[in-house]
Amino acid sequence: MAAAVTGGIGNFEMDRNISVGTFQAVASSDYDIGFVVGQMRAAYLLSNGVWYAKPLVDLNLTYLDRDSISETGGGAANLIIGGSDDTYFSVTPAVEFGTEFAAAGVTVRPFVKAGVAFYSDDQHALTARFAGAPTGTDAFTIRAERDDVFADIEAGATVFNTAGATLSMSYEGRYSDNTDQHGFSLKGTAPF
Repeated sequence: MAAAVTGGIGNFEMDRNISVGTFQAVASSDYDIGFVVGQMRAAYLLSNGVWYAKPLVDLNLTYLDRDSISETGGGAANLIIGGSDDTYFSVTPAVEFGTEFAAAGVTVRPFVKAGVAFYSDDQHALTARFAGAPTGTDAFTIRAERDDVFADIEAGATVFNTAGATLSMSYEGRYSDNTDQHGFSLKGTAPF
């Protein structure tokens, strides 16, 4: 069993070019997005000495807070976007397989992991209005939908030498009906 809590905040500056007929302007905004993520993992290691299998499940709870946005510089075409806060839950069952062997004075631990991530919510919405809209004009809502089921694949290896240095390399892929995400990592450590 393992648990972790992470969080952060990001500040974004955005410029939006406006071109309607002869009207040309740049609407600018500055806003923050903050998040807190809680993760819990349950895993069980099955090993026979040469290889291992590790079934696991990750539970994630993410809170996302978006500040409201008030553009400047675009006159009546400035957007005023309401802030929002959302909470998302996901569960990812997976299984990892790996082994360990010695070669040329180093120990190598290759692994492969496959799982499926299920998300509780696939809808996102922002409500906005134009700064120059007449009083009483309703705001409009922009809705976006994303996939709520992803296949997760990871493969990599860690190489250890007798002095305690390590080199880890891995690929992570996330695939759904409409999305492909790819990530590569390379990490090294050396005692001193």
